[in-house]
Amino acid sequence: MDVAEGMRWTCDPLRRLIVLLAASNGCEPIRGRIKLQKIVFVLIEKKGWKCGPCGHVASSDGPHSDIVEEAARLEDVGMLRTDGEDIFVTQLGVEVAARIARDEDRRTLAGSAGTRRRSTN
Repeated sequence: MDVAEGMRWTCDPLRRLIVLLAASNGCEPIRGRIKLQKIVFVLIEKKGWKCGPCGHVASSDGPHSDIVEEAARLEDVGMLRTDGEDIFVTQLGVEVAARIARDEDRRTLAGSAGTRRRSTN
C-alpha cells in the first residue's frame, strides 16, 4: 500500500484521528486499546472533535465503542502494528499522518483566512 491508498483508507474522520494519535507524541506507542478508547472518547465527547457518533458505552475499563474498535483495525492495511497490547504506527502510518496534518492545516488556514476577510468588511 502507498500513501495515496492510505489516504483513501483514512477518509473516515475517526480513522484519520486514530492515525494522527498513533503518529503523535514522537511515535511513542499507545499503551493498549483501552487507552486508545479513552483518548478518543475524551477528544470526541469532551473536546468536541467531529468524528460522528461513536456510541461509547460505560464498561469496567472505561468508555468503550465497537465503532472505535473497528476503526482502529488498521494493522491489515499496514498503518499500525501491535505488539502485545501496545499499538505502534508504521512508516506508512507516519507518512499518511503527515499528509493528513498537511491537508488539515490547509483547510484550517483557508477557513481562518475566510473568517478574517469577513470580519474586516
